[in-house]
Amino acid sequence: MSKTDVKETLPEKDYLSFLDLILQFHNCHTRGQLLSVLKEQLLPLFEAQTAFYAWTSPDGARAKIGDIVGLPEKDKEVLQESLPYNPLPRRMVRQSRRVSAGGIDISREEILKGAQRFFKERPQYRWEDFPYIGRNLSLIMMDVPEPSLGLIIQRDPPFDKPWTVREVRICELLQPHLFQAITAIFLKEELARYKSLADALADAPTPTAVVNSAMRTIFSNRAFDKSLPVKPGQRLPKKLADRLKKEIGKLGPPYPAEPVELEFALGRLPKGEFRLTCVPLTHDVSGLGAFSPAAHWLIRLKPFAGPSAGMKLSLRDKGLSAREIEVAILIRDDIDPREIGKRLFISRHTVKTHLKNIYAKLGVHSRAQLVSFLAKSSGPGGYATADGHG
Repeated sequence: MSKTDVKETLPEKDYLSFLDLILQFHNCHTRGQLLSVLKEQLLPLFEAQTAFYAWTSPDGARAKIGDIVGLPEKDKEVLQESLPYNPLPRRMVRQSRRVSAGGIDISREEILKGAQRFFKERPQYRWEDFPYIGRNLSLIMMDVPEPSLGLIIQRDPPFDKPWTVREVRICELLQPHLFQAITAIFLKEELARYKSLADALADAPTPTAVVNSAMRTIFSNRAFDKSLPVKPGQRLPKKLADRLKKEIGKLGPPYPAEPVELEFALGRLPKGEFRLTCVPLTHDVSGLGAFSPAAHWLIRLKPFAGPSAGMKLSLRDKGLSAREIEVAILIRDDIDPREIGKRLFISRHTVKTHLKNIYAKLGVHSRAQLVSFLAKSSGPGGYATADGHG
């Protein structure tokens, strides 16, 4: 649905409100301004009573509510606990739907079943005290296919008239403008939070950046910009972001309470070959762990110290043990198994066992394939440009 389609399907008054709402989103610079627009313009336009945004886990199963309009602050905790019982967000992620609505993409009965399970498992809450849970109709927007943010608009009883397909299509047009406003506001707040760190690292010789859970840069120093040009607020290159998420994901859940430094081979960049180290700046207990809104990561690019350093790190990433890495590198250097055994003070049978394990972990089947694999692993690329265009 284009803006022309919206104009043809909305009364003139509502169409002008729709255009004004987009403009207001772009004029929001603080959370207060954003909440005011949600309350005074978004909710009346859709005849809804409640709206809130939440930071979500990649599978949509967990979320952490940010700000909320239309409900008392005291109800926020209960609403937060009820979110995982709504099956709609997980379905949206599976189907890559940016906007979905109760009554259209999921039946009232399914929503009601989730609410019944919530109150059964949370006997400290009484349904009559929170009648909107399970009995309202929600329209949800998410930034799929890799969600980190969602916005929920609710029609609460007795004003819970069904959502229409037209309203879903209108929200699909609004979603990028609204999410851009939310993201920009929080990036501004995050940058202010790390201002002292940014000032200290601005002229440091080591390429350094701070990224959030969505893999967007909050800050990068001059050395980082020269090695990997990424503007503030821009996502890391897709291959790098995916790899970093994968490594972070290995930490949990449950996530360790103490900071853990990650290190892996980054590959060839315009300024040479680097490894990347990553340290969490914050520890969050919201249940979203590494991908919570509170999660920020300090990343550094470090050049490889020697000709085999990059290869060793790549092999370690593949699961090879320290001894298996030694054997692999000696094979690359055309050393026969008998001589390898002598150099490493192990039997020839042990060398063969190591080779068997190396082949299995690297997916190769011969010495020639192993040498070819090692030659390629010494100079991987693909991280050189931003937003997935490497």
